[in-house]
Amino acid sequence: MRRRPERGFTLIELVLALSIVAIMVTMLFGGLRVGLRAWQRGEERAAVLQHARSLTQLLQEALAGTYAYRGRADEATPAEVLMFQGGADRLSFVTVSPPISLPAPIPFVAVTLSMDGGKAPGLAIREKALPNFNPFEAVAPSAVDPSITAIRFRYLRDEGAWEGAYRAPSRGGHAHRDDERARPAGASDHGADPGELAMKRHDQVRLGPGARLARNLGQSLRRLATDQSGFALLAVTLVLALLGVVVTELAFSMRLEAAMVRSYKDAILARHLAEAGIQQAIREVLSDSTIQGLDEEGQVVFYQVAQTGAKPKALPKLPRSHVQLGPGEFSYRITDEEGRLNLNAGQRGLLDKLLTTLGVDKQERDVVTDSLEDWKDANETHRINGAESDYYLQLPVPYRARDSALQDITELLQIKGITPELYYGHEDRPGLVDLVTARGRGTININTAPKIILQAAGLSDAEIDDVLQARAVSPYSAVPTRGAAAVGGRTRFSVSSTTFRIEAEGLIGGEPRARLLALVQRMVGPQSAVPTLTVYTWRPLPLRSPVKEGEAK
Repeated sequence: MRRRPERGFTLIELVLALSIVAIMVTMLFGGLRVGLRAWQRGEERAAVLQHARSLTQLLQEALAGTYAYRGRADEATPAEVLMFQGGADRLSFVTVSPPISLPAPIPFVAVTLSMDGGKAPGLAIREKALPNFNPFEAVAPSAVDPSITAIRFRYLRDEGAWEGAYRAPSRGGHAHRDDERARPAGASDHGADPGELAMKRHDQVRLGPGARLARNLGQSLRRLATDQSGFALLAVTLVLALLGVVVTELAFSMRLEAAMVRSYKDAILARHLAEAGIQQAIREVLSDSTIQGLDEEGQVVFYQVAQTGAKPKALPKLPRSHVQLGPGEFSYRITDEEGRLNLNAGQRGLLDKLLTTLGVDKQERDVVTDSLEDWKDANETHRINGAESDYYLQLPVPYRARDSALQDITELLQIKGITPELYYGHEDRPGLVDLVTARGRGTININTAPKIILQAAGLSDAEIDDVLQARAVSPYSAVPTRGAAAVGGRTRFSVSSTTFRIEAEGLIGGEPRARLLALVQRMVGPQSAVPTLTVYTWRPLPLRSPVKEGEAK
């Protein structure tokens, strides 16, 4: 068979082939460029949304930890006032969850949110440790977020109307709502972001068929002329590879964004579940109970005594562990604050005995007890081993002595001599955080107090054994004779409580995603049999081990 002679490309064929290749390359790179610009624009908007979402969550946590803190506004004003101020574009409050943690264990921090102008405009966050005079003064901002261009605060009145400025409520309590408008840094003021502006620019691809390029392409096209299917396969493979890279990156980005949104949604849902747990616990606290005790697992149980001398009858106990509600669960536990030692009750001797039981030596005990008394008294004269404002103002994070009763036991970390080890304890020794309180009537509930508190109260080991054995069978309906010793004109022991600590958590998929703490007091007035509830503390807790039904120290 005679072989067909090879023939080269004519100039027209070469120009036509090069034109087709140029058009294909231009279309390919143009489409890729548009896709990359769109992807970049989406990434920028996702970053803006994530930043706004993170900032909103940070401010929500700070506002959720708002505390009705009362203190002296300045040195010239002896009366304590509520530390809260609010306007349309400025909000000042006290929180236990500051947006930016201070480099010291400060439980209460004064936070001011406002828009700052000048060279670095944006949302400014200012913080100041408490106690202090002029807590909301214009100190240097701890952080400035230039991506926030405007922020507006509104305040919910008791009547349900939103107002642009805060006014002291007639019955106490208020709510906050904040609206933010964020934009990416460097965005255009004409309504277009960098991604939109970038998509309006197109680069031209210029291909000039020079002699060397024509010769090289001609040789390649001659080799592919006899196998056009190979050329098509190569082009299709190239296009599919590029599309695969773009689709993979897009899918990864969308999956990451979906995971962030799901995590944010779960956190909000878990917080509502934890709030539901606190509400159910409050329902138990407000029950028609007369005394409280502990069950075999260390949980507070509410009892009712029909008549004097009758055996206490336990009220129905609501489920407290893994209670199903909607797509999640909640758990909670209730502990008795009046089973602890009240540091505001003026029982210095009992605190000294408690510290002795914890193994604290005499020198450290004297520092702790004197410093605590100096923290609470109204003068600036320190005791021999104590400390007043002149000592605390010289610390790296300065603050003043409170010179008033404790509002929360977390203030103990600010007092001279109380170390984190003494406050939190360790495996072999409980800490003050589990043994003392700043709320309550000043008496100790003999039905719920742990052994170490009974020891500090002066009971002997034999008496403590009798109390623990007797209340394990049934709680006391009246204070036994051995516990009726008077301290400072008050009865030291009682069998009922009014103040309780509630710890609740919301679970999503069986995992705790939010924890809350509430300190509440139930009181019944002489004019009405309907109990009233006072909430002293309502704040988020860090995530740690889940709340177990039998957990008690």
